[in-house]
Amino acid sequence: MKHMNSGGSKLVNKSMHGRHHRKRARALTRRTPATCLAIAALSASCDRLPTPVVYLGGGEFEPSPSGRAVALVDWRFYHAILGAPATSSPVLDGVVHELRARFPTRPDAVVFVLDFENYLITLSRLMHERGFKWMEDLENLSEAELSRYGEALEEVFTIADALPFPPGAAFNRRYRQLETGTGSVPERLCPACPSDLRGYVFVPRREELAAGRFMHEFAHFWAARLHGPPVLETQVGDYAGHWGFTSVHGLLGGWDPETFEEVGGGGVYRADVAPAGRQQNVRPYAPLELYLMGLAPPEEVSPIRVAVNVTRRERLDGGRDQFAAERIDTVTIEDIIAANGPRVPAYPDAPTTFELMLVVLTDHSLSDDEWDFYERSIDFLEAGAEVELRDVFPTESYPGHHEIWEDFAEFVGSRYVNFNASTTGRGWLRFRSE
Repeated sequence: MKHMNSGGSKLVNKSMHGRHHRKRARALTRRTPATCLAIAALSASCDRLPTPVVYLGGGEFEPSPSGRAVALVDWRFYHAILGAPATSSPVLDGVVHELRARFPTRPDAVVFVLDFENYLITLSRLMHERGFKWMEDLENLSEAELSRYGEALEEVFTIADALPFPPGAAFNRRYRQLETGTGSVPERLCPACPSDLRGYVFVPRREELAAGRFMHEFAHFWAARLHGPPVLETQVGDYAGHWGFTSVHGLLGGWDPETFEEVGGGGVYRADVAPAGRQQNVRPYAPLELYLMGLAPPEEVSPIRVAVNVTRRERLDGGRDQFAAERIDTVTIEDIIAANGPRVPAYPDAPTTFELMLVVLTDHSLSDDEWDFYERSIDFLEAGAEVELRDVFPTESYPGHHEIWEDFAEFVGSRYVNFNASTTGRGWLRFRSE
């Protein structure tokens, strides 16, 4: 993951404020966080991460005001993660082990989030403090006005440029498959870790908890781990635990069936495809994903079309993909159950509420104002289906964050859905630290 702006500490020659700042501002408005997130689209499953490091302690665990989260305050550990390459983010097994020793809570899984503020949010805040609403202000300023505000703008950009950038990878690490019939069982890479815990999810940016990769990674505890049937298993293997070129159409991949079409015969097809899934919480989980999570009966899973031996792919104008395949096969839920066994426990007897422990990794004690962002994120994730992200985070109070969320969603005005909405009202998340 590269910094969005890699120029030197000084932006422009003093006599060139206006023209250069306008160019810089326009470039920044085009280079969005969604661009940076794209490199993580093929994020590997945590089973492929290197041997875990061991946390030796020394930091402090501090609870949130509501008791629904805990901060691990340890500048050495925080900066070790911050400086790690995206492909070798430290495994947090030792922290999980220590958490379980210190806290009586038995969560279903642990969620780690790095307390790192997005570059554009920092930039937005600095601009607000200096009288600019956001980047569009710069687009509307005259050359004379840009020159007049030049020193303030230079200060803003220089401060933002000096900030480090967080690791790019979000990932899921499983300890135990607590159900049967949902796919492969991971190796026990952490014998000391508790056997009644699914594992953990790590997201590198605070904004991704409510509206980024958290729900995608959470689904990896169950979904896209299937042993068969072979054509589906091949797609899952080719795309590192995602649905690949199939009609699953979930957060973990596939194409939108309503966009699928054959182009003139000869094995060429078009569709809106996301082989490695969606990184934003802007659509519900697919019926197959809900079945594997225990939140839907098998009867709700429609036959799945699977492209066999995809040989080429090109992105077309308008967002669709054109690809060639040897053929399109069909896989039914009966085929999946025959290869993997039925899910046990099955819907409606499977759990519908998942207890989570949120751990914020930070290098300083969080104030109540800083905790407010995480408390609101939890409010959004725990709430019912009708809640809107803007209701929990009022735009006027969180303008920079909404700029980021709109960029994450790839188009302005996208409606984010929380866990309950994404599971069609059948699933719930509950956070607690004690």
